[in-house]
Amino acid sequence: MEELQALLARYGARDDADLIKKQVAWKALEQEVTRLGREITALLAPFKSAEALRATLADRTKALTVSCHEIGIALDEVPALEPPDEHALQAAYDAALKEEETQHALLDDLQKHYERCRKTEADLVNGKAEALRALEREHSIIHTILSSRGCSNLDALRTAVEASAASLREVRDAYNTAQADLPDPSVDPERLLVTARDALAEMEARISDLRDQRTRAIASIEQAQVEGRYEKLAAAEEELSGLQTEYARVSREARAVALLRTLLNERRRDAVSGQLPGLAEAVSRMMQAIMQRPRSITLTDAFNVARVQEEGVETPYLADALSAGAREQLDLVLRIALGEAYAGEYGRAMLVLDDALLYTDPARHDRIKEILKIAADRLQIFILTSHADRYRGITAPEYQFDLMKLRAQSVARV
Repeated sequence: MEELQALLARYGARDDADLIKKQVAWKALEQEVTRLGREITALLAPFKSAEALRATLADRTKALTVSCHEIGIALDEVPALEPPDEHALQAAYDAALKEEETQHALLDDLQKHYERCRKTEADLVNGKAEALRALEREHSIIHTILSSRGCSNLDALRTAVEASAASLREVRDAYNTAQADLPDPSVDPERLLVTARDALAEMEARISDLRDQRTRAIASIEQAQVEGRYEKLAAAEEELSGLQTEYARVSREARAVALLRTLLNERRRDAVSGQLPGLAEAVSRMMQAIMQRPRSITLTDAFNVARVQEEGVETPYLADALSAGAREQLDLVLRIALGEAYAGEYGRAMLVLDDALLYTDPARHDRIKEILKIAADRLQIFILTSHADRYRGITAPEYQFDLMKLRAQSVARV
């Protein structure tokens, strides 16, 4: 009994009925506390606890204080401010978003335009570099052409054209003089023989010289047209046309003189005997145009290279001391020079080149192509090669043939 009284006294109950009431009230209180806890938790969302809410509130209060300080008002003045127009703020916000999107679109357009400009700039830089390289190649080709024909510039070309015109006039005068000097065959046949020989030899020499001058003038003028100098050379080209007409007339007269050979019952010699005048100089000139530095060549009576003398080197050396590329270039220009000499004696000749340039670098290859173009005026040149790209542009497509395709077509027809 005493224990029961002690227990009731512990919970402040008068009797057991009062204790049961307190127990029921306690459970109701626990349920209310639980409910209130749930409500507090719901009200704290999205915060995890009241401490988190208080910390966030402190941060927001601090930020609000800073903002108020920036706009020049006190924190306690904020409640007195008029509430903002939410619709106006929303409209301003929407307008700001739209403006931002517009600015982003404009920025994207500017970025794309910038990229296009960068690409255009890169293309222009590359195009400029390519144009400079092409210009350098054209200058090199012009220099090669002028050097191969002994002209240092366009003034020298004009001088050569004028000299050609003067030579033509001299040929005409010489022909007229030779005609006047021809004796009457019925009076002195022996004198006619001597006069005809002299006249024919002089005419052939003149024609050969005129052919060289005509070839140089045409090649130089064509190259000058490529460089945009047509206006400067228009007068020279017009004069060249007159020279060509005069050349054709003199050629006809020379062929008429050649008929005098029928009186002597002689034939052309089958081959040129002994050293040809000017052959070594022609070889040296072409080698200088290819290598871009002076070199003189000495030939034997059998037209072999005896020695090579280079400017600045005291002792000449044999052709065997040259590199493989230089040797094949020397062999090629020697064949061209011999062909031109033979053509000058007997007329247009044929030259066959079978992959003659295997060790030559591209720059010298381009210069050699220009020499071949000039030589084609007097020689019929056949080029056999398995590297057709190295000779691109040297002749028109209709003069280029694929031997394998021709052979296949021939077999197919059989």
